[in-house]
Parts: sequence; C-alpha cells; structure tokens
Amino acid sequence: MPTKPMDQKDRIRRAVEFNTTTGCWEWQKSKDRLGYGRLKVSLGSRSAFRYTSAHRYAHELWIGPIPDGLSVLHKCDNRSCCRPDHLFLGTQQENIADMHMKGRGPRGYKRDPVTCRQNAMKKRSHKNQHSIDAARQGEGGAE
Repeated sequence: MPTKPMDQKDRIRRAVEFNTTTGCWEWQKSKDRLGYGRLKVSLGSRSAFRYTSAHRYAHELWIGPIPDGLSVLHKCDNRSCCRPDHLFLGTQQENIADMHMKGRGPRGYKRDPVTCRQNAMKKRSHKNQHSIDAARQGEGGAE
C-alpha cells in the first residue's frame, strides 16, 4: 500500500529551526556554498524532480508563484531563512540596492553613487589615455 505524501509545508517546517531571537526559520538541511537552503522537489513522477532554493520554494508554497525576472529577497538578510513573512519579491537591481543600502556590499561599506561615477570616469580616461599613447607611439615609429 503506497504511503501518503507529506504535506510540503510540513516538510519545510520539519527542516527548519525556529530562531526565537530573530524570528527566522533557519534551514537545517542541505545548503549551497553561499548558505542558501536547497531541496529536491518532485514534479509528479518518481523520476521527475528539480532542485530549488528553500526560500524560493517557501515563497511559492505560502505566498504564490514567482514571476519571471523576479528574485525572492530576504527582509532579515539571513540566507538560510525560509519564513514567508521575511521574504518579498524584487528585481536583481533592487536586491543589489537593498544590499548596499544595508552596508552589505562586497567590502561591507555603503557605496556612494557619486564616488562610483568618478571612479568609472577615471578608469575610462586612463583607458583612453593608454589608447592615445599607443597611437602616438605607432605614429612616431612610422616617421
């Protein structure tokens, strides 16, 4: 006699630890190298399945489908969190802006758009200067 499949919401609840300090549902099972929870989801038959991120799957179960082009972002900035009310949809650009606004950039500082623009101009002018110098050297050798 076949067994009844487990309710998917119960499956998520069994795989998390409830953090009473932060309120996060922290994924305790398999994680990827960045710390996001991973799980295998059946697509109907025994041989058909997909792997997905636990927070994305939790969003699909409790909130609804994720439209193309949108990411599931964390309000709590805890990569292993699967709590539905800690998740929201946004674009990748909004995700990056949120990360920098909270000071969680690659070097842990807040990026100033003016400074970024100035640095980009310096890089461009350096490249242009290099091209001009190379062209002058080419002209000088031909004389």
